[in-house]
Amino acid sequence: MLTEHQLVDLAPTGRTDSAQEPPSWLLLQLPAELVERITGHLHANDVPCNLRLVNKAAAAHFGEHKTIRISSPVPHDAFRRQWSEPGALAGLTLARRRQLLCLTAASGVVSNLEFLLLCIGIPLTDDAFAAAAASGQLSSCRWLRAHNCPVTEKVLRAAAAGGHLCILQWLWGPHAALSKAVLHDAAAGGHAAVCEWLLSCDCPWSEEAPAAAARGGHVGLMYDLLDEQLYEHPSDVDYGGLLVGAARGCSYGTLQDVLALVVQHRPEWEPRPPAATRQQMLAAAAASTTPDWRRKAEWMLERGYVADTPGRSCALDWHAVAAALDPVGRLAWLSSHGWLEADSRSAVAAAAAAFAAAGNVAALRFLLDLIKSKAIAQSAVGGLLGCRGGRPFLHDAAVASAKAGHLATLQLLQAWSVDNAGVSHLETGANTCASQRGNVLMGMVAGASVSGGSGGGADFAATILAHDMSRLYAEIASAAAGSGSLELLDWMQELGCTWVCSTFAAAAGAGWTAGLEWLAQRHCPMGAGEPYIRAALNRDTATLACLRRLGCPWGRPDHHGVAARLVLESRPGVDVLPLLRWLVAEGCPTDWEAVQGEMPEYVMPALSAWLRCQIKKQRRCKRGGCV
Repeated sequence: MLTEHQLVDLAPTGRTDSAQEPPSWLLLQLPAELVERITGHLHANDVPCNLRLVNKAAAAHFGEHKTIRISSPVPHDAFRRQWSEPGALAGLTLARRRQLLCLTAASGVVSNLEFLLLCIGIPLTDDAFAAAAASGQLSSCRWLRAHNCPVTEKVLRAAAAGGHLCILQWLWGPHAALSKAVLHDAAAGGHAAVCEWLLSCDCPWSEEAPAAAARGGHVGLMYDLLDEQLYEHPSDVDYGGLLVGAARGCSYGTLQDVLALVVQHRPEWEPRPPAATRQQMLAAAAASTTPDWRRKAEWMLERGYVADTPGRSCALDWHAVAAALDPVGRLAWLSSHGWLEADSRSAVAAAAAAFAAAGNVAALRFLLDLIKSKAIAQSAVGGLLGCRGGRPFLHDAAVASAKAGHLATLQLLQAWSVDNAGVSHLETGANTCASQRGNVLMGMVAGASVSGGSGGGADFAATILAHDMSRLYAEIASAAAGSGSLELLDWMQELGCTWVCSTFAAAAGAGWTAGLEWLAQRHCPMGAGEPYIRAALNRDTATLACLRRLGCPWGRPDHHGVAARLVLESRPGVDVLPLLRWLVAEGCPTDWEAVQGEMPEYVMPALSAWLRCQIKKQRRCKRGGCV
């Protein structure tokens, strides 16, 4: 995340000559403890943006203060220095640029927001408005509304989730109606005052609100909302959701209390709730963030909450497990209690993808070692490493690693697949398939299918024929092309990976101009039209300009072309006219009559009028009347 990483290490530019040092340097002549107390009262970004720049001695003294958090106010001069440098934004993908815009809106520094919009190459959306609302930044909210940024349900939900009642009251109006989702998010955030105000304003009731409070561990609010529900909406009580929420976010004792309360209203749920609820409760406890998660899960197991169906592994939120404290220890406990036995291929695939996406090398290595031991034990029934649903089960993990730019986890998967390819002649066949495309990663995808003992290996020859390994490789390459990691692309290049048109289009869709330039330098085929279409649908003018610089072909001019697809595939209400004007100015070939023939009904009047004008111009040109 941009908020957690060092964006820039601003080098001190002051003189080291003591005679030239400014008076502010007297600060460091004070006792160290007093200096720390003084700087502790400064804003989080004042030290890295200001004090460290006094001179080299100041930079050395505050050597640990290098991280600039964009979500906190950043001095405008420092902000401009960072993002006005040539190529400063080229290394950021579209997702990261959008995140940068949101973080800047959340900081409340309107001057930084104004400057960023001039150079970031993307328009304002309700994401930026939601970020400002979630942070309670009224100044940013006012500026965004004045610049026609839409007030959507997402913005209201963000204000409610952040507990900012004043922002919510300011937003609420005829064009920003309250909804049950707003109440749900206020409950999930534990904001009792916001919930009370929403209900006083006749906000629609959310039957999931008590469960949302429970999931967040807000016990008092959970009981208050449950009382409200039992009194006002007794028929809408979601007792199963309440138990699952308590299992996820509440303590062991609170979970028992909630279960006792539920049994009072649902006597038939004694001694145990229905099977589906039990399965969800156990999965919620196993992924819980509370310190006593293990006690909750073991208590349920003691009460016979084990589901008879093999789907309980799939019900587990593996991403929550990957984000929890000590994921390796939790994974060991889950394995010892059978979570990776029933429907094991799907469960292991989901777990591997979650740990890979999180970049957790230790947990992924532990899981792979676990897979190897279980594959040996279960080789008689086909092993764990074959294909699932036509996809090698480690493929999703490889895609997740590549998409997130986690080189270490992708290297681990590649090395493990090579080391554990168990059937030599089949591995040779897989590598032959890989060599046909000139890449090793496809061999990794294939190798993961090989190493599952006799059952998984024996079927590999048929599997490799039945499934398009080129398509699977293309998914990994496309994910890497949108990762924002040149280091990852360099590593794949060293392995002998080849780049195809879909790779280039993926980089364009990800809005990563540095990646596009890297691919172009290595003669990656650009295709014709698709990169422009993806960038245009994102309204990403920075990427469109990059594609023009690189000489990417426009493609066909008909109703499948760039301009036509932009008109036909844009969401209702999105103003694409500025982009269309840009395309015309850049010489994008378009048959405007073909575009008009396919034009949807919801197109704005201004766009319809502009299209008619373009058609007239095009007809005059065909008659020889071009100027």
